[in-house]
Order: sequence, then C-alpha cells, then structure tokens
Amino acid sequence: MKRKKSLSVTERNESILASLKDLKADHPLWGYRRCWAYLYYRQHLTVNKKRIYRLMKEQGLLVTKINRYKAKRKISRPKPKAAYPNHIWGTDMSKIKIGSLNLPRFTGLGLVLSGHRPRLVQQGNHRLLPISTV
Repeated sequence: MKRKKSLSVTERNESILASLKDLKADHPLWGYRRCWAYLYYRQHLTVNKKRIYRLMKEQGLLVTKINRYKAKRKISRPKPKAAYPNHIWGTDMSKIKIGSLNLPRFTGLGLVLSGHRPRLVQQGNHRLLPISTV
C-alpha cells in the first residue's frame, strides 16, 4: 500500500512532467539519463536524476531494452598437434609501426607457423628473412 503524494509534490512534478513529455516527443529514444542531462544543463532545471527516473517510470516513458539474438556457439574442438615437421601450417599477419609520431609509417609482417618451429617468411617488401626460434 502506497501513501498518497502531497499536493505540493504533485504540483512540482507537473511542470517537470510536461517538459519531459515534450522532450520525449522530440527524442523518443532518449533514456532518463539523457533527459535529465538535457533538463539540467540546457534548460537549467535543478532536479534529481532519481525524480526523473521515477516520473518517467510512472508515465511509461522509459526506453525498453532491445534484446538482440546471440549466435549459437558450437562446442570447440581441441587444437591440433603436429606429429612431425610440415604436418600443420598456419599464418599470421601483423603491422608494425615505425617512424615518429609526426610521420608514422607501418610495415607488414607475415609469420608462417609450422607445427614445430616458427619461421618469418615475409616482411614489408616481400623479403625472405629467417627468425631465431625460442
């Protein structure tokens, strides 16, 4: 059981509610935080955020959350392990920033991974360079 609001409170809420309804007519996708910010900073109306939330909730002016569909996740398989050299190959591409902040330049870096030992096979201008293994 809720108690009845006093007459002075309902009179104060009427002016705020009228400006909220006008605001929501112009911007229907604004939530209570943005509506409060507009009233507080643009219209210089000193009002609490909780009051704005309560009034919008009572009048049904709150924005409903849109639930998006999520992709169905498959059961992941274990990573394959190489049984012998040249059994499994993979690639990775990356960019490396070189130069100063005023004139940034990037160079490409390609890494081909064998199941046993990584080797750098391509850099920037398609030069072949060996890489030491760890």
